[in-house]
Amino acid sequence: YEIRPRDWSSDVCSSDLDELLRAGVSMAHLQVIWQLQCNGGELPMGRLAELLGISVSNATGLIDRMEERGLVERLRPAGDRRSVHVRPTASALKAAEAMELMHTETNETALDRLDDEQLDRLAAGLTDWIEALEGVIRERAIPHATRARTRGPQS
Repeated sequence: YEIRPRDWSSDVCSSDLDELLRAGVSMAHLQVIWQLQCNGGELPMGRLAELLGISVSNATGLIDRMEERGLVERLRPAGDRRSVHVRPTASALKAAEAMELMHTETNETALDRLDDEQLDRLAAGLTDWIEALEGVIRERAIPHATRARTRGPQS
């Protein structure tokens, strides 16, 4: 089975995305905002870099640019002057909310165009996809668990 590539650049939803991009909010910025939202609203720089899959120096540069645009602020926790935490500003949360709303409305509009038979096929396909992903995750977890048991406790 082949999935046909799709050029989404001319779609209606891209106008909302274009507006965010013109305001200086990139997809990388949204990823940072989403990570912060999903992890308690504030993270140490090192943990944020880890979640984003980038180096701390790259995360620092990204956060510098976001701070210049008023999307995040840096905090220094009391008692630890070396640690730097990052949290989103109100305008960043508004941008993330706008993107979420755009995705939700787009998905709802698309689902409204499907008849019951198409919705059943979609549900069945998604169920199959989730089961396949769960199988891959289980298979990948087994070698790690086996290695951990065979090494024994670490001192």
